[in-house]
Amino acid sequence: TAQAKQTERVDLDELNKALETTQPDPARRQQILVDYTAVRQALTAHAQSMVTWKESLWSGDAQAAEPAPAPALTVPEGLPGEFADYLRGAIAYRQQQPELARQAWQALLQRPAEQRRLRSTWAAYMLGRSYANENPTEAIRWYQKTRELAKEGFNDSLGLASASLGWEAQAEFKQGRYAPALELFRVQLDAGEPAAPISLLLAARNAIKANPEARAACAQNPTARRLMTGYLLAASLLKDDHDTVLTWLESFKAV
Repeated sequence: TAQAKQTERVDLDELNKALETTQPDPARRQQILVDYTAVRQALTAHAQSMVTWKESLWSGDAQAAEPAPAPALTVPEGLPGEFADYLRGAIAYRQQQPELARQAWQALLQRPAEQRRLRSTWAAYMLGRSYANENPTEAIRWYQKTRELAKEGFNDSLGLASASLGWEAQAEFKQGRYAPALELFRVQLDAGEPAAPISLLLAARNAIKANPEARAACAQNPTARRLMTGYLLAASLLKDDHDTVLTWLESFKAV
């Protein structure tokens, strides 16, 4: 995918610049880059195969076979510590070994701040992604950590602080927590995220059909309240749906 290719380009460019300060031997520096590029390209190829597989499932091809885990790959010697930690985690993640991946990324984040300026946001973000299906609450914690690190001045060349908003919103949405999901999608909208309008629409549509507790939480949240009221006003202009409007108004009794 374009995203995987962009990640690869940024990664190689930043490693090259980092090696200029840590590896004085040009020949050795070039060899490290060559070895690293080979591993990176293998990871990109696996990421692309996963996207193709998921697209096949979405298009209705239930027989599409899931790609095998990434092949055995070795972290090249001579890398700056944070690059070695991050790559070790990325390899484990692509080999479907999430616990090993998390250990590597957490080791990176335990380094002194000056030794992890370039890959801290990457590690926190991927920790969040690694928990997305298994533990949404833990995923949310790491998405928030990604934004904290970016605010503290750690490198965020991939815009992961912004991307974490969408993933956190989806985690809240999947748990039926529509009020925080709507808040986060609204932040994405303000940031110009193209998918935010559709995400807001889906969240509002599901929230209005949710259980009374979830609707009451939206009614108590200023942002969610405005968004859902606006959604219902727009929807009521398109069709006569008094019952839905009354259901929403009932939610205000808990406010």
